[in-house]
Amino acid sequence: MPPPARELTPAEIGALQTMMTNRAAGTILTPGNADALRRSLMETQGMLPPSGTLGQVKVEPRSLDVDPQVLLSHPQSIQLALGVVTPLTFLDSNGHTWPVEAVAFDPRMFAQDGNGCGSAPPNTAIAGAGNRPSTITMMPCRINTYGNVSIKLENYPLPIVLMAKSGGNETVDLPVTVHVRGRSPDAPQMPAEAMAAYSPPQPVRTVSTRHGRKGGSGETLPDRYLDTFGAGAPPSNAQRVEINDASVSGWILGGKLYLRGNMIVINPAQDAMAESVGGVKVWRFDHPVSRILIVDESGVERDLSLNF
Repeated sequence: MPPPARELTPAEIGALQTMMTNRAAGTILTPGNADALRRSLMETQGMLPPSGTLGQVKVEPRSLDVDPQVLLSHPQSIQLALGVVTPLTFLDSNGHTWPVEAVAFDPRMFAQDGNGCGSAPPNTAIAGAGNRPSTITMMPCRINTYGNVSIKLENYPLPIVLMAKSGGNETVDLPVTVHVRGRSPDAPQMPAEAMAAYSPPQPVRTVSTRHGRKGGSGETLPDRYLDTFGAGAPPSNAQRVEINDASVSGWILGGKLYLRGNMIVINPAQDAMAESVGGVKVWRFDHPVSRILIVDESGVERDLSLNF
C-alpha cells in the first residue's frame, strides 16, 4: 500500500524546484549553441559557404555581344558571387547607352538594385520613360544559385535573357557590359536629310524586298534565306564570315554573301535586301566581295573588311 498523502515540507519543495530547474536548463540553447545551429542551417540551404572555406573571389570584367533574336534560344551566362554587387551596363551597337525598362527574376535567388532575396516582386519596373538607367546591379541571395534574369530594354520588342549563377567558381564577372545589336532610343538621331543622302541607288539589279532571283519563266521568286538570316537563325550549312565590326554578321550560302546589321550599304550595290524586327537589315550579294562601304546607325561612313 502506498503511504498516505501528506504535505511537503519547505525543504522538500525547495529540493524539487531545484531539480526541475536543472533539468529545464539542459534543454535551453546558449547563445553559442543557437549561432552554431543557425549557421549549420544556412550552410545546408546554400546561404553560407561551409565553415573555413570563405575566401576572396577573383574579379574579371566581362563584355557580351548579344543578339536578342538569337539569345532567346542560346542565352549567355554571367557569374555572380554572394556579397559582391555586379553592375550590368547595356549599350547599343555604336556604344550609346540603352535604358532598361523592366527586370524580371526570382527574388528568392537574386537581388536587383537592392530589391530581392525575398523582399521584392519577381518583376520590377525600373522607372518612367526618360528616367530609366542603362545600368542595373545584380547579387545572388545564396552562395550557390542558378536561374535566369530577363531584362526589357526601352523600345526593343524582345527581352535580353541571361542565365545567372553563383558558387562553384572563384571568378566573378565585375563589371558586365552588354552590347546589344540595334539602336538605342538615347542615340543621337541622324537628320532625315543626311539619311536620304545615303539612300542606296535603285538600279535594275537592286531588289529592296524579299525577292531576288528569277525562275525559269522569268518570274521573281522569294529568297527565304533573307527571313532566316534576319531572324538570327542561319542555316547549318552557312559559312560564317569574319568581319571587322561586331555589330555586323555575315555568312556565305550557296555562293552568295548575306550581311546582317542595322546599316545602309553604299557600295557595291546589293542584289536583295530585307528588314527584320528592330530595323535590322539583311543584304544579299550574289558575288561576294571582301570590302563594303556602309553608313552605320550614327551616320558615319566606313568600310567593312570581310574574310571568307
